[in-house]
Amino acid sequence: MNGSRSAIAGFLLIALVVAGCGTMRPPHRQMDDAVMAQNIHEALWADPDLSNFEITIDVKGGEVTITGVVRNKAQRRKAEDIIRGVRNVKSVRNLLGLQTV
Repeated sequence: MNGSRSAIAGFLLIALVVAGCGTMRPPHRQMDDAVMAQNIHEALWADPDLSNFEITIDVKGGEVTITGVVRNKAQRRKAEDIIRGVRNVKSVRNLLGLQTV
């Protein structure tokens, strides 16, 4: 289980670095964004209320956009609060939806 999370985290980091290569941002900014996305991913996975949800993280210049679906408004707020606590996050655009039963 823990190895699976590490593999997913590694894949996410590589995907974010590759996705950022087509932008006009300086290489150090791309890496900063990828590291920040990795830190956010780890912080969300560490929370038992959020670790079972697929939350997509996009970081550009410290501005974070999250998408995906969570169970309730409290989890939506919690994800945003956790992200705001990550070093160098400038803003959070929370586009998380809520599950419908």
